[in-house]
Amino acid sequence: MRFSGVFRDLTQAIPTELLANLIHFDYSRDVTFIAVGAGAAGEAIACGVVDAFIFPGREEAEYSILIHSDLAGTGLGKALMMKIIAYCRAQGVGSLVGLILRNNRRMLGLCARLGFVTAADDPDDDMVKMVLAL
Repeated sequence: MRFSGVFRDLTQAIPTELLANLIHFDYSRDVTFIAVGAGAAGEAIACGVVDAFIFPGREEAEYSILIHSDLAGTGLGKALMMKIIAYCRAQGVGSLVGLILRNNRRMLGLCARLGFVTAADDPDDDMVKMVLAL
């Protein structure tokens, strides 16, 4: 779940149900996959992470992804995206949605190659909403 604004009064800004969902992890709706590699000394390091929040009714899930900057362009992002897409399909989710920063051309291109389409694109907004029908 991504917040792109400032909440002045959290008790009024975030609905109670949403707060409960954020602090009580629900394994039937939330999933995270982490790509782990070995550091210089052989220690485990997180190379990338992708997660999805499946909304009630399973009509839609929202994903987020983070790749270590040194690994951008290596195919790790594609591998993690394919993993989350396959998982959501297996769970019977209708569509996968992502909000992508407008200047993140790599991610916008990857999503387009994976079949995502632009659902909302206000040129004045910093984010582009992309959707993949599953």
